[in-house]
Parts: sequence; C-alpha cells; structure tokens
Amino acid sequence: MLALVALLLVITKPSSETAFGCNLNDVTDEEREQALSYHNDLRSQLALGSLDYYEASWGPAANMYQLTWSCSLEQTVSNAIQGCPSSPSVPEEYGLNVQIWTLTTPSNFLLESLAVWQSQYADSTPTNVVDSKIPDFAQMINAKTLTVACSKQKCSDTLAIAACIYDQPRLKEGDEIFEEGAACSSNADCTTYTPATCNSTSGLCAVEVSTTTPPTGAAATTTPSSGAGATATPPNAHPNPAINQICPANGHMNDRIRTRALDMINYRRSQLANGLVQKFNGNYLPKAGNMVQLKYDCSLENSADTHAKTCSRTNSNAAADIGETIKNADVSTTVTTRVEGMGEAVKVWWRKIKTETVSIGMAVTFKSQHVNAPIRTFTTLAWATTTRIGCGVEKCNGFFFIVCHYQPRGNIVNSVIYQTGEPCTRCPSGAACATPLCVL
Repeated sequence: MLALVALLLVITKPSSETAFGCNLNDVTDEEREQALSYHNDLRSQLALGSLDYYEASWGPAANMYQLTWSCSLEQTVSNAIQGCPSSPSVPEEYGLNVQIWTLTTPSNFLLESLAVWQSQYADSTPTNVVDSKIPDFAQMINAKTLTVACSKQKCSDTLAIAACIYDQPRLKEGDEIFEEGAACSSNADCTTYTPATCNSTSGLCAVEVSTTTPPTGAAATTTPSSGAGATATPPNAHPNPAINQICPANGHMNDRIRTRALDMINYRRSQLANGLVQKFNGNYLPKAGNMVQLKYDCSLENSADTHAKTCSRTNSNAAADIGETIKNADVSTTVTTRVEGMGEAVKVWWRKIKTETVSIGMAVTFKSQHVNAPIRTFTTLAWATTTRIGCGVEKCNGFFFIVCHYQPRGNIVNSVIYQTGEPCTRCPSGAACATPLCVL
C-alpha cells in the first residue's frame, strides 16, 4: 500500500486556493481541491506508467485527460445521497462511486473513500479493461471522463456516505478503461477531445469544457441543424455541457447517444460499400459506388426526440420527406442505458438483411413488397443518398423507445438503394472520398 499512502500524503493539503464557485455546503473548496487533485494525481501516475503496486505497474496511457470540477454534477450527486440511502442512483449517462461508512467514520471520510476505491487495484493484475475487482477504481481512471464532482453526508454518529459522480456512464466488465500507449508529449497527441493542451510533465491532456468537441470521428461527421452556422451558438441546455456539444440546445439527449448511432450506422454503410454484407442466403450484396457518409442533424433529432418522448411504441406522423426507424428495446442486463438502447436498435434494424427472406435482390432495388416488410429498416439505413440523421431515445416504463429520422428519405419504390460499383466511383458531384464512403 506504499503508493496509496504516498498519494494520500501528497494531497492532504490542497495544491492551490481554488475558488470553485459552487453554492452547496456539503463539501468545502478545500475538500473539492483535495478530491480533484486526488483524481488527477492518480490519472497522471497512470498516464506516465508510474502507478506501481509492489512489482506491478499500471500504464502508461495515451489520451488521458485532466479532470475539472462540475458544480452542476455536484448538485446531482448531493441530491442522490441525501439521507444516506443504501443504493443512491443518478441519471444513466453518469457514473457513480459510493462509499458508505458505518460504526466508525474517519474525520476526512471523503478523502478516505477515494483511497478505498483506489485500493481495488492492489487486488487486480494491471489491465486496461474493467474486471470485477476494480469497478470503482476504473471509474476514477476512465480516460474519456472530463468532469467530476463529489459530495458527502454524515447522517448520524454511525452512518455517513461519500460519493463521486463522473460525466461518463459507469463502465462495465470488459469495457476499455484507457488506451495503452505513451503519455502525451505534445498537443497533437491529444486526440479524443479537441482542441486540447498537453501537459508533458503530468502526461495529461487538458480541454476547456466550453470548447469540448465530440471524440474524433464524430466531430468530422456531425453538423448543426440547417442554418446554425450563420447564427450564434445556442446556450447549452444540458446540466453537463461537456457531453452535449453536437446539439447543445437539446439537453434531453447527449453526445454519447448521438455518436453511438452515427458511428454504428456509418460503419455498416462502409461494410456495405465494400461488399461485405451478406443476405439471409449467404450471398454478398454488391459493392456500392455512391454510399454517402451520414452527418448528424439537430433538426432531425428534434423531431425524432419529440416522438421518442411519447413512448408510443409506434411510428410518428413524420413529414413526407423524412424517413423513420423505431425500436422498442426492453431494459435488460445488456441494455441498461439509453446509449446501449441506441446501439441495440441499430443492430436490430440492420440485421434484417441477414434474417428476412422477403429481401432485396442483387439489383438492390426497393420494390412495393418491401414497403411494409421488416427489410425496410435495413434499406432505410443503407439508402446511399441519405445524408443526414438525427435520433431520440426515451427511457419508458421498462423499455427504451428509440426513434431515428433521416433525410433525404429513402425507400422510394422502384428506386435503387444504391448504385453498384467500386466504392467512391459514383459519388455525388463535389463529394470527397474517404474510402469507401463519399463525404459531402
């Protein structure tokens, strides 16, 4: 436990007189500084490969980001632990570490709670994926986390609770915690969120919340709603703005859901363009020469999200020029969050090409018999000239209602789903090629 004790000693006193500006009194600014420094010191040691426990070393880690404190998250976690509940909960888009103290409560039980969570690493072989021994430690070093907040409550002489909340969903067993690789030495090494600044001494990347962009890949394939580029950026409606940069005016959704939809569908469109998608009979569909890379559209999200909130389980009365797919995903052990619900929906929509016998032929033409057939969800996602997508997800009573809208819409009877040919050989005029997709 030498490394753990050393870390506790280092941060017992705050490193600076930071004014956090939070209005709650559950923790002091000194305790906020201690908790924040504890996390960042731990992340720095991991990034630099100097987090040791006897003969075992954790790290190094690439793309490890320095955390900042969120007063809005502090309010959320403070509300969650009022009255010292045995199982506090927070919205699904956040991760939560909880430590309950009974009988004897240390004088600084928030700091001691951090040490308890970190101590899990002593019982685990160094790894960059979550295992059952390090659930709370993994939250502390999750490389994609940008903001944190902690709170505490002493409910009696023999009962107290401390908790920290993180702006990423709680990692599950098997999830990647961090990217193995050298710590950053220049700004160019910080690629998960940009723009970012590398502190080569700590090995951590730093990003301002107000300028945070989605992870690389999503940023290049997203766009604001029509006309947004000519107007001022709307105020961010999400309590944690760092995870709501794509469509900041909609606080009901977040970028993790958006990028899950966008990345999964574009990946499948890439597979189709490369001729790697099989039908139910084992035959491969032909390659696509004009498959466009989708971008995210906030106006489409608004219409999709509005319908998702109805929990109706049925299609909406979307405008005639908008395509739509819906999915009712039951809450289960594998679908516990809206992000997972979104991913499950995409899989189900696309999987129809493998399971349905009323399918499209090798001429890839959409015909009248497809209009109401299950294959229509695959063809909606695969329609080459569709360029924009927006989605909404609502957690209803025991299920997630997932809705995605598309423009220009597909599923036009007697029209081809895509033009066959080598990838990018039939792209629209003015398009670039990011093989195998056309980029507008």
